[in-house]
Formats: sequence, structure tokens, C-alpha cells
Amino acid sequence: MAFRILYGLLLVTNLVTVAGAQDEIPLRINERTEDVVADLKRYIPRYMSERNIPGAALALIKDGETVWLEGFGVLNIFTSQPVNSETVFKFASNSKAITAYAALRLVDQGVLSLDEPLNSYISDPWLPPSPYRDVISLRHVLSHTSGLGHSTPSRENVFAPGLGYAYSAIGLQYLQAVMEQTTGQSLQQTGLELVFEPLGMSSSSYVLPESLRQRAANGHISGVIALVVYGMVCLVIALLGGTAGLVSLRFARGRWRPSRRQCLLFFFTVLFLADILIFYLLDLITLPDYAWTIVLGGTAGVILLWATLWGVGKLLLPRIGRRILRIGSAVLSALVAVSLILVLGANVVLPVPVSEHQLPQAAASVSATVGDMAAFMVELGRPRHLSSEQSTQLRAPQVRLHESLSWGLGPGIMHTEQGDVLWQWGQHVDFQSVAMIYQDLGFGVVAVTSSDLLAPDVAIEMAHYAVGGRIDPIVRASGLAFNYNPGE
Repeated sequence: MAFRILYGLLLVTNLVTVAGAQDEIPLRINERTEDVVADLKRYIPRYMSERNIPGAALALIKDGETVWLEGFGVLNIFTSQPVNSETVFKFASNSKAITAYAALRLVDQGVLSLDEPLNSYISDPWLPPSPYRDVISLRHVLSHTSGLGHSTPSRENVFAPGLGYAYSAIGLQYLQAVMEQTTGQSLQQTGLELVFEPLGMSSSSYVLPESLRQRAANGHISGVIALVVYGMVCLVIALLGGTAGLVSLRFARGRWRPSRRQCLLFFFTVLFLADILIFYLLDLITLPDYAWTIVLGGTAGVILLWATLWGVGKLLLPRIGRRILRIGSAVLSALVAVSLILVLGANVVLPVPVSEHQLPQAAASVSATVGDMAAFMVELGRPRHLSSEQSTQLRAPQVRLHESLSWGLGPGIMHTEQGDVLWQWGQHVDFQSVAMIYQDLGFGVVAVTSSDLLAPDVAIEMAHYAVGGRIDPIVRASGLAFNYNPGE
């Protein structure tokens, strides 16, 4: 939650866009596969260089079959091991579509029902008491019309089920609790039995076991993020600690000005306390893997900033006694130093450790190869393991959001002149992805990158270039532009 707020603020200043990224591109279904692949092999490395993307992978689907898989870039910028088609990436919110598919298989088995209240299936209620707890159904959750929230710890309803649309991770967490209580097994085991094994997705998992972790890509975040997060924590500690220290110094020594030794000790104490606090806070919000990246990158950045500030100050600070000139030069030194560090940080990405301890999360924790995700999208387009009734329900609009966009039971549905497109995107702190397929044409793509939310649409832009056709509704929906609350 804290990371999403920070990224939301930073995205306001992220004015760099790819020229023509959302321009209409003719659907590339009639182009020869080898020509499209050759074009992509030229385009993707260039695009990754322009957008500072460490690693990526794409899968192309044609006539209901995966016709091309390839990885680009590196797993980790420090090791330079290349990405390939067997590299495992985090697919974030694409997990929602996979969980929805598993739930529909449980409907086929008679374990769940689309329209019975989910609360009626469990003995240990997951939602707090409310007028809506015995109303929310599986259909509401899968179509994001439950009224439950998204990036929030609250389990309270924002609006009455069925009366609005709000993309909801909380709804999928609720579904996970229901599935685990009704089946008596973990979400991971249910995923294996109902999705991964039947579809041949041997490199997919909600929990990333050691066998997959060995070929998993590291996520990456911008050096600016590490500097901003670390700098904010240091600033708060310095302001609180500095104020207390100066007051104590005044009472103890009768003066306000600390010695150079005391300033140096205070500087390193602030860094030490910031390290501890960041580890604690990120563990508290279940993002412990990012602590080392933030601490090491932030510490290096702050020390470099201090050294730069000192060096610039030495050059610019006039050796005269006029205080106003000294203050002015010091401010100029600080501005030069901060600008230099931010420019450097903007061109540096830092790897995030691959998680060793991951809990299954219905809304966001699936890791997979692009080939496995392509197999899943082929199944969505023409289901073989669902009954005809559930296949129809999955791909039928449940709620209309725009003339060009609806939501089905799991995936989004974009309406185009060439037919409906089933799709889902994923945005994580350090991974971006999208999967889409024209259900009648069997034409689609899966794209994933190991880059951060400062460039949230990079996977969508690569996928768009790969297949052409319309993309603007997906871009808008991925920014939650279609959420609506009937009470507002």
C-alpha cells in the first residue's frame, strides 16, 4: 500500500512516454509469423534500451497455438545472465484470471455456485458483519462488482454488490479463503490440480518453489525509488533526532552548535536507524524482499549525495565572511548535488532479491514462464477443461464499463471490430505484464518485463506492437479509469 502511494506520486512527474505508444496499429494477424518475429527481434531490444528495461519475455499466439517464445535482456543487471523462454517472471494480477478459472472449475464440480452467497460455504466468516456479507456471490467477485476494495486492508464494502464496478484485489482474497475452506486444501494445491497440471503449465506456481526460483528473473526498481524512500526516512529521523539533539546540547553545554565529530556521529546514526526502520516497515507491509534493495541503494545514494555536496561546496563556497553569500552558495551546492544524484539515479535500476518465502495470494502471487501464460490464454480463448456453460459464462460480459470494454468472469473483455479480446494485466512494484487473446481468431500475446511502476505500460506497449489492433481501452482500464461507485 505504501509503495503504491509513493509510486502514484512519482508517476505524476513521469512525463516520458513512447511516441505513438497508443496509436492505432493494424491487426497483424495476416502478416507472416516469421516477418512479425523478425520485426519484434529488432524492435524489442531497442525499446528495452529506450525504457531502461533489464529483462523481458514475449509469447505470440496464432490460430490457437503458441508459435513463438523468446526472452530478452538479463535476469539480473549485476550477473548479466540472459533471459530465455524458460525464465520465470512474476505475473502479478494475471493471478486473478487464473484463480477465477480455478473457481469456475469448482463450479463445474459442484463445490461452488456462481450465484449463492460465498459466505454460505464457510464456517469461519472472512468478511466483517454487514448487510452485504450474505449477498456477495462468486459472480460478483469474478466480475469485480462485489463492492469490496482494492489496495486497502479494509474488508468493508464500498457499495452494494452488483450496483457498481471496482477492480478488487480484496474480492479475490475473499475467494481464496472460501476456496481453501471448501476444498480443505491450499490455493497452491488447488491451482496445481485444476489449472497448472491440466494445462501443462509445469513452470507455474502461486508460491515459487526452489525448482522455479533457480531460473526466476529478479525484479528491478529505479534508483530514484531507493533514493526517495530512503531519503524520506532519513529526513524524518534527522528532523526528529536533530531537534532533540540540539535541545539537549543547549541544556547540557549552553550552546546550539555541535562539533564536527558530533555531526559525523549523528549522520551515521541516522543512516543506521533508517536501515532498521526500513527493514521493519517493509516486513510489516509484507514487502521484505525490497528492504535490501532500498537500504543498499539508498545508503549508497545518500553517501554519494553527501560526498558530492561536500565536493561542490568546496568549489563554490566563497571564503569570505559574508553570511548571506555563504548561505547562498551552500544552497546552490545542495541543488547541484541533488540534481546530479537524481539524474544518475534515473538511469540506474537496482535488482530485488527473488523471494524465498512467499505465501499464495489469489490476486497477485503467480509466477510463470511466458509459455505457460500463453497456454493459459489459449485455454481461455477456447476452453477444453470447462463445461460449455461455464465457458460461456467466463467469456460473456457481466458488467459493461464502456462501449469498448466489459468484464467477464475473470478476464476483461475488449470489444473490437475483429471480435472480443480476453485480457488481464499485472502491475507489481518490480514486474509488469499483460496477456490478451482474440477469442474467435485465436490470436494473442503475452508480454512481461522485470521493470518497475514508473513505467507501468511497457508490457502493454510491447504487446500492442506485437499484435496490433486496438489497445486504448486496456491502457485506461489498467489505470482503473472505469471504476464507478453508484453512490458517487
